[in-house]
Amino acid sequence: LTNPYANLVYCCPICNIGKSNDWPSDDPLVSVVGEIGYVDPCSPDYVEHLARGADGVIVPLTPLGSYIHRRLKLNLRRRQICWLLGRMETQIKALKEIVEHADRDEDDIQALCALLDQYFSYVGVLKRE
Repeated sequence: LTNPYANLVYCCPICNIGKSNDWPSDDPLVSVVGEIGYVDPCSPDYVEHLARGADGVIVPLTPLGSYIHRRLKLNLRRRQICWLLGRMETQIKALKEIVEHADRDEDDIQALCALLDQYFSYVGVLKRE
């Protein structure tokens, strides 16, 4: 089987199940018809339809964004948690560098421990979903 690149989108199994064989047109190169369809996440237009809040929640901005949000199940809490975990991993690595190469400031160590506690808390929620 072959697929044109325009029909391939990086996504998780949950997105694939939500989208399934849904396509707004008979033309594989036409991905949007009116307020129905899918915007390539690599396209600069993507940010006009979907955004991420500071808390990691994916927010639809337009009717097309709402369609994508609903079909791909972008409201699942696991999407927020995975995004937050990624941000926290970056912070943990930075704090670890500080703690390993600095004068082991008590505040830095406490910040690292608090971040690790929060990280493992989110991982636990994600594993239960």
